[in-house]
Amino acid sequence: MPRAPMKRSPAREARMLEAAQALFLETGLRGATMEAIARRAGVAKPTLYAYFPDKEAMFLAVIAALVERMKTAVDAALARPGPPETRVAEALAAKYAVANAMLAGSPHAEALTSDRLVRSGESFRALEAWLIARIAETLRAAGRPEPEGRARLLIACCDGLMAAGDFASLGSRVAFVAERLLREPEGEED
Repeated sequence: MPRAPMKRSPAREARMLEAAQALFLETGLRGATMEAIARRAGVAKPTLYAYFPDKEAMFLAVIAALVERMKTAVDAALARPGPPETRVAEALAAKYAVANAMLAGSPHAEALTSDRLVRSGESFRALEAWLIARIAETLRAAGRPEPEGRARLLIACCDGLMAAGDFASLGSRVAFVAERLLREPEGEED
C-alpha cells in the first residue's frame, strides 16, 4: 500500500528552521549538515528533506524568516510619530538590530552575511526594493523632495556601512547617516 504524503506542520517547520539557524551560527554554513539539523530539530532526516531539498534551501528559508522579522521592525518604527528623518533612521536601526540580535556572538557572522547565497538570494534584493519604497513613501508623505533618489542613496550608504563590518554598532551608525542625509537644510523645510 502506498504511503500517504506527509502533512506539513508549520510548528515542525519552525522547529527545523530554528535548529538550522542555530547550527549555521555555531558552525557556519559549511559546518552544518542536514543530519545535524535533523537531530537538533528532533526530526528524522526524511522529514527534513520533505520540507527542504538541501542545506542551501534551509539557509535561504532562514534568511527569508529574518527578512520578515526585519520588515516587521521597520514598519513598527515608521509608524511611530515624529519627523520623517527620525522615523527612517529608527527604522533602519531597527532593521540592523534584528540582524545583530541574530548574529551576536557567532564566530561565523561575517562569513554568513557575505556568503554567496545571501548575495544571490531573492530575499535581500526584495527587502532592499521594499525598503526603498517604504522610505520613499515616508519622505513623500512628509513633502520631502526627491524621495526615491534619497531613499536609494540612503540604502547605498547603509550597504557601505555594512560592508565595513562592526555589526554591533551598525544600527547606531546607520541611524546617524540617515538623520544627516535626510535632514532638510535650515530654511528649506515646508
